[in-house]
This record gives sequence, C-alpha cells and structure tokens, in this order.
Amino acid sequence: MEPAYLNTTALTARELTSECDIPTSTLYRKLEQLAEVGLLEERVRIRMDGKHASEYRQAFTGLTVSVSGDSGVEVDVSAPADSQSAEPLLAVNR
Repeated sequence: MEPAYLNTTALTARELTSECDIPTSTLYRKLEQLAEVGLLEERVRIRMDGKHASEYRQAFTGLTVSVSGDSGVEVDVSAPADSQSAEPLLAVNR
C-alpha cells in the first residue's frame, strides 16, 4: 500500500503529521512554503460537527529534476491539464 501523501487525495495537517511522522510545527512551516510557491492548493474541509479544517492537495501533475555537470540542478514542475496557464508552475536552475 502506498503512503497517503503520495496519492492525490486532499489531506489535513493532522492526517499529514500522522502519515509523515513529523512535528506539527514543522509540517505547518513546510505546508506554508509549498503553498506560497504554488505547489499545494489549500481548501477548507467542511465537517458536520462544525470543526472545519484546512486540507491540502498537490497543485501539479509532474516534477522533473535534472542534474548535469554543466548546468547544475534544474527543476521543472508541470501544472494540471485544467490550469489556465501553459507555463510551468516552477522552474529552478542552480
């Protein structure tokens, strides 16, 4: 069975903390960083008991990391097919 964080289901911070076995404070910092650069989408999960929670889903369909001696490290992230932009979400060259 694959870990929950590898599928496309939206997960709450509590679910991610449990699945990834990392401190909640660390998780929230990472979630914020990933959302800021457009790699995560945050939505509100409405619950019948009134205790709503943010849930997070990946906002990309592909990730490619290339390493070469000439150009260093290159990271390309592809947007979902239904995205408004044909441009990659993120391209990093180091």
